[in-house]
Amino acid sequence: MGTTINEAAGDTSSALMGEVLRLLAASDTPTLASLIEKRREELQLSTKAASEILGMPRSSYERLVTGVLQKLDVLTVYKLAHFLDTRIEDIMQLFAASAMPPEDFKAVEKVKEASFIAKNFDVEKLRKIGFIKSADYEHIKERIIEYFGLSSLYEYGVETAAILFSRARTTVEDKMMKFWILSAYQQFQRINNPHPFNPERVEQLAMQARQYTRKEKTGLLTVMRALDEAGVTVITQRALPNTSVHGATFIVNKKPCIVLTDHFKRYPTLWFTLLHELAHIIFHMDKLATMKFHISDGVEDLFLIEAQADKFAKQLLLSRQKFDYIKNYINIESFVTTYAEQNNIHPSVIYWLYAQELREQNDDSGWRYFSRYITMSDVCPAQLHSAPWLAKSIVEEADKNKALISNPSQI
Repeated sequence: MGTTINEAAGDTSSALMGEVLRLLAASDTPTLASLIEKRREELQLSTKAASEILGMPRSSYERLVTGVLQKLDVLTVYKLAHFLDTRIEDIMQLFAASAMPPEDFKAVEKVKEASFIAKNFDVEKLRKIGFIKSADYEHIKERIIEYFGLSSLYEYGVETAAILFSRARTTVEDKMMKFWILSAYQQFQRINNPHPFNPERVEQLAMQARQYTRKEKTGLLTVMRALDEAGVTVITQRALPNTSVHGATFIVNKKPCIVLTDHFKRYPTLWFTLLHELAHIIFHMDKLATMKFHISDGVEDLFLIEAQADKFAKQLLLSRQKFDYIKNYINIESFVTTYAEQNNIHPSVIYWLYAQELREQNDDSGWRYFSRYITMSDVCPAQLHSAPWLAKSIVEEADKNKALISNPSQI
């Protein structure tokens, strides 16, 4: 027996199933049998003549046009395509829509949905971060649609990924990273910063940021609000397990947007990451406009822009000259505290910079000896420890962040 249409359809199942379900929903869709009979009449052929042209027994032809025939081999599909002067895909779709009951297609559609989810999402990790409650694919589908505000499951990432990843000339193979990126990007789209981008003001704010490190409860949020008025949207979003993202910069509606992560749970890291991302906006805006987004994950890039951004951020926190001075007294807590106050910086930033410098020399002693002096990030308001995937939807999370940034009374 030859290969049947049911077997041959595997390679084009996704496109086929979508079209077949559309045909099933349309009450005026002609059946394959009616099209064959209409074509036979147009060519003024008898049943016998039509079956001879198709190279099939008359009995098989009659079973085909009466809807009794349940399978078509590939050769017959090709013959029918030529006979009806149409595409092979059209024959497959019409035959499937005519021969299979709707309940069977619903079963196949569930397989299609589950396959799409398995291809695009890491189900186990989504469950671990609390995005889904179970591995039930119907539950996952509904959660994805609600969270991203989709009309259908298959809209996931289509438009946004095309904007981001094609412009960046890259792909994001890691499913959780793509989920993280799209979660941030769609928040920025929803927030839609109304203020014009003012690069001079952004650079001025970056130069003034250090003093706000001393205000643990309000400093970071104050700077975020000032940047918002300068046309730069800043939100926080937790890093996902097994990722090393510190922050990212996006271009949305021609304006820069920053997402900070609390990857290491350290207060100074939040400030360093913010200044690092601002460096990309100040120095690399043209490149960002072309790339659409940039992930800062501690991995050096080909253009050395990460090294430049790191140097800029460290310099703004504490100049090289001042850092070289204070590190000689790093073991004297009272001296570091006084020096930090004199230089309008949080003391834990000094310890953090010292530990970081040693780490770059493959020396972890700075973390071992001084980690107790490095303030943890939970000193910041709870609103700055956002996990959007725990919210009902991106819209809900974005609106919450927009209110937090634009309303000074929100703490």
